[in-house]
Amino acid sequence: MYLLTKKVTDMSYQKIDKNNPKIRTALLEAHNNKCFYTERPLSYEDMEVDHIIPEVLEGDRKALEVLLTDLDLPADYSLHCFQNLVPTSGRINRRKSGDPFPLIETRTYINLARKKFSKFEKRLEVAETRARSSKLRQTIDLLTDEAPYYEEVLDIGEEVCIISRKHLRLQAYFPKYPQVRGSCLITFKSVMLRDCMITFAHQEILSNLLDGAQSSSAFSLRGFFVGEYQDKYFVQLGNNRFALSQEEIEELCWAVDQLEAAYVEKLAEIERALQTRSFTRSSTSSTGLRLMQTTSDVWDNLIEFSREFDVANGSTKWHTFDFNPSMLKIYGDRQNSNVLPGYHAMIRPERLDEWDAPSFRRPDNNLHLSWKPIEGLGEGALNDYSDAQLWNPKKTHDWLIEELLPYALFYFQEKKKGKGFFRKGGSLSFEEYMRSYDSSLYCRSGCARDAVCIESVESSEDCAEIIELLQSHFYPSENIYLRAEVIKNLYSYIVEMLMEDPLDDYGYIIGNMSRKSAANRNQLIEELTDYAASLSDGSHGTAVFDYALRSILEIIKHGTLNFHGKRARELAEQMRAIWRIREQREERQRFKAH
Repeated sequence: MYLLTKKVTDMSYQKIDKNNPKIRTALLEAHNNKCFYTERPLSYEDMEVDHIIPEVLEGDRKALEVLLTDLDLPADYSLHCFQNLVPTSGRINRRKSGDPFPLIETRTYINLARKKFSKFEKRLEVAETRARSSKLRQTIDLLTDEAPYYEEVLDIGEEVCIISRKHLRLQAYFPKYPQVRGSCLITFKSVMLRDCMITFAHQEILSNLLDGAQSSSAFSLRGFFVGEYQDKYFVQLGNNRFALSQEEIEELCWAVDQLEAAYVEKLAEIERALQTRSFTRSSTSSTGLRLMQTTSDVWDNLIEFSREFDVANGSTKWHTFDFNPSMLKIYGDRQNSNVLPGYHAMIRPERLDEWDAPSFRRPDNNLHLSWKPIEGLGEGALNDYSDAQLWNPKKTHDWLIEELLPYALFYFQEKKKGKGFFRKGGSLSFEEYMRSYDSSLYCRSGCARDAVCIESVESSEDCAEIIELLQSHFYPSENIYLRAEVIKNLYSYIVEMLMEDPLDDYGYIIGNMSRKSAANRNQLIEELTDYAASLSDGSHGTAVFDYALRSILEIIKHGTLNFHGKRARELAEQMRAIWRIREQREERQRFKAH
């Protein structure tokens, strides 16, 4: 039997004002923003407050006393106390009207409402704190003569961006070559953070502020998000940890997403101009890139070659060095009118490892040759990279491996024979030498092979390589923000292939897609269709991609469909959205590491 306490000390018996905005807000939030009767989502604007025991009974005191006695409630029970007031929609409230519920339902409803009282008290305290904060904000605004909110601005320029919403303002300077370092400043129109100016250096922007960007309202994926407690969202921005309201953190996430798109694109522009993507970073320089691996003997030959072919020693095409015993400094070819005077590039040696800890061996004879930007360049330096002026890493790499290295080795080989280098009738010409030359005997390129491009997929081999590249990226199990549309399209594509291509065995796909209850192709298709329909935007494990990609690869390799030409291009088009996610994630990780 449902019995209610008669203790006067029970605060849920106290009368409350249902028309007070703070009371109404706390009441709705105590019931999880849902209608008490239907449990359907309910907004503040659509909410009405219903009396479980109808308010009209106050006009029939005798009937009310009988009902209160039957409910085991005190005679002075107020129909305007918390446990008799519940949020509902206007439609439900009008349908109920002034008719009382049956006795057992009334007793059950009052008991259920009463259990929400502790949560109501907490929500009311939060609402009152908000109100005090709002009044304090108004007072400060009057005293300082400041506007209560920022104007909404989204201004993405070439060098600077300004992004502001009601409660915050973000200003950032984009990375610019040759000093590829940006900065950012965030200020808040919050009472507690009013005078706080939060600054970020380039590395902090990438590792803290932009980490987890484009995750919408999935706050837990953000690098700056700490946790949630009592409707407050705690964030760590730089060395500052503080709480934001839901509106404020949503504005912060939106502003960060706008910054991320522009900031990463500026870094990508520099990367494309310099063609640096295929090279790994130097361990001794933040801007250096490893061009190739070779031996110290080969390096000594290159240095000696640069000494003999210093620009001051002659006028051949190889007299292009400004000799320096610790690096190669390549100067413009004075015989070529298409080449501008000045340095082309500088190449420095770099040890592979200072100490091989696992085997306790000292450094061996191998080393890296690294490219590094020439210091002292002006603001327009990025536009100066060309074959005629400054050489980017790719141009320097190609020249070093394809031209300088073979010619220098040939030069010293002939010199050791004691023959005059420029004397006619030498035992071997350079052209003859190149026929048997194998660069892999002297160096290993540091330029990674370009992976298959999704734009040029034409064969089943290309399709398989695309899928395997995506698999290798999404294999580690982690959560990322994904739009449901992306996953649904992927699963729909698998369903289309399954309907068109009857495999001999579906066991592998059933296992990978975790559809173990499916006994045949039709059941598998039905389950995959239902699963895709249930997805929503939000945080998903990368395994959702990995399993699907394994299944597609199985169909490519063991199915009867011919993935060549048009069908291969169709598969590439289906993979485009996932490919872009991979590119963006790798881009962010690459820039963060650099």
